[in-house]
Amino acid sequence: MRTRSCGLLAALVTVAATLGTAPAALADSTAVVPAGVSVGGIDVSGLTRDAADARVRSAFFGTALKVDVDGVAFAPGAWRFGLQADVGGAVDQALARTSPGQVGVTVHYKIGLVRAFAARVVARTTRAPRDARWRWIVHRPKAVRQHDGLVVSARAVVHALQAQLRWPAVRTAGTTLHRGVVKAAVSLRTLPPAIVISRDGHWLRLYGIRKNGRTKLVRTFGVATGQPSFPTPTGLWHVIEKQKNPWWFPPDSPWAQGLKPIPPGPGNPLGTRWMGLDASGVGMHGTPDDASIGYSASHGCIRMHVREAEWLYVRVKLGTPVMIF
Repeated sequence: MRTRSCGLLAALVTVAATLGTAPAALADSTAVVPAGVSVGGIDVSGLTRDAADARVRSAFFGTALKVDVDGVAFAPGAWRFGLQADVGGAVDQALARTSPGQVGVTVHYKIGLVRAFAARVVARTTRAPRDARWRWIVHRPKAVRQHDGLVVSARAVVHALQAQLRWPAVRTAGTTLHRGVVKAAVSLRTLPPAIVISRDGHWLRLYGIRKNGRTKLVRTFGVATGQPSFPTPTGLWHVIEKQKNPWWFPPDSPWAQGLKPIPPGPGNPLGTRWMGLDASGVGMHGTPDDASIGYSASHGCIRMHVREAEWLYVRVKLGTPVMIF
């Protein structure tokens, strides 16, 4: 019986040799990978098939990926991405080589999971830009300098993860990424000026910014503010409209009943310039009634001398904050 089994084994080997292949179960277990051969970037020179398989499999599934974004480290396991790798097939190719070289490993992973993890990396390491702005200390403005933001490219993170999933040797050193600068939309140079208006003091002050970033008082104007029965609203408002030579249209108010629109010209109640606020129906404008300046005489608006309103108009931008107290 033993002689018959040996004869059958010899026959199978003969057939395999004739076909040019040998069953894996019959492969020489003492065969080693030639010198200078790597699988997936992992050196397997001189290793048997089982030893090479174990080393490569450990590299693919037993080591974490390493991505560093400006000092913030991430080390996800390969399992998070549904990694599958044909390690056995690659090792077989390595054994069959007759010269040094690199053998790639066929891998599969879920790209959606890679992109989702990259999004988390971006979210954790992003520093949003902060625009220059006015900070109010009671009724005085102070300019606050802008801060640029920092963000890493999601595409770069995805590529780094993909490279390490395909080539575990890359995980040893890891991948270092740096964030790019995201400029603030508003800098001190482009920040609109700030205006403060005192209803009781009947003055308007325009504030700007020096080259060194410090706040400066540019100019003070005498103004007329609202009558007690039509008070100028207090609070922080913003310029949302600018008009040259505006028409005056009667507001929907009892005091304007029966009045008709007035075209641009010397008798226009708005003078030659209108700077409307987001307080409904209220704005800063010139007036032909110079005698009213310095008093509570308007129906809620801020009246100015015509020439001074024209001067201010040039320097005021849409979005200019107006603090009224």
